[in-house]
Amino acid sequence: MEAWEQCRKAAVADELGPDWRCPALDRWLCLEFYIKRHSIEDVETYIRNSGEGLNEDPFEFGRLNMYSHVL
Repeated sequence: MEAWEQCRKAAVADELGPDWRCPALDRWLCLEFYIKRHSIEDVETYIRNSGEGLNEDPFEFGRLNMYSHVL
């Protein structure tokens, strides 16, 4: 619901555009990349134990590895 609310607020403020990012969706993508699970218990445990990587740019994941396979 947080992502929908952030999108709604951005739309009302006329901020939506090709460069707009939803912080809640970025965080969700980071969780999916690192945890690879959907249960709330796994997410809570991960955040409690380290939470590492939750502030990364999810669109950068795997980019370095992708280029090494192309070469």
